[in-house]
This record gives sequence, C-alpha cells and structure tokens, in this order.
Amino acid sequence: MNLFITFVLVERLYFLPFSTYFLHLLVSHIEPFSKSEIVFEVVNKRYTQGFWKKSVESRMKRNLGSEAGASYEYGVREAREVEAYGPAIKVVEEWPYFEDEDIRPKFLRLFRPFKFMTRTQWTIKATIGF
Repeated sequence: MNLFITFVLVERLYFLPFSTYFLHLLVSHIEPFSKSEIVFEVVNKRYTQGFWKKSVESRMKRNLGSEAGASYEYGVREAREVEAYGPAIKVVEEWPYFEDEDIRPKFLRLFRPFKFMTRTQWTIKATIGF
C-alpha cells in the first residue's frame, strides 16, 4: 500500500513572509516522510534591506491600501541558498515569472536575459529526503 501525504500551505502574498525559521520548522515536520517536495516563492535579498525595502513598503501601501507596514523580511540571492537549511533539501527547479510565455505586458520578455531583473521574485521547487 502506497501512502501519499500532501501538505498544502497557502501563503498570503506580502503579509506572511517566508523565513528561515519557517523553512526549518517545515523541514523538521516533513523530513520523516520520504520523497517530499515543496514549492514556494522567494524574493531577492536586496528587497529586504535599505532603499529597496522602503520602496517595496511604499508600493505595497499604495497598491494594497494598507498602512500595516507590510514588507519582505527574508530573501535569497540564489535558489541554492535554501539547500543550506537542511541536509535533505535539494533544489530541483526554479521558475522566474519572466520565463512565462503568457507574461503581460509582453515587453517584459525583453528582460529575460538579465538575471538581476528576472530574479526579483520567483518560484523554487525543492525535494526533501530524496
């Protein structure tokens, strides 16, 4: 008998930032299960500090109509950084939104060759315990 257990985590964009503590907590609960996968969004570390952080906070307030002070608290410079959070974590795929064929407006496709532009916020798929 095969037993498949699925963890579904819904994260409210902008309001519940991904953190190293969260990943350690998640890994400690998933590691006992073999062949687990996790898919999550990350933001580039540069948007978590200094001028860029203030710019993101301002944009969120304006676009979301929120005065809650939402911002990013955690970021990575590259996907492989998350492998350091647990010995069983292996990044298998990353997907920047700029690679989507249906990206709108279409002129954003022009930025695909520039990694510093395409890795502002992107999705990572990792395996745990493979």
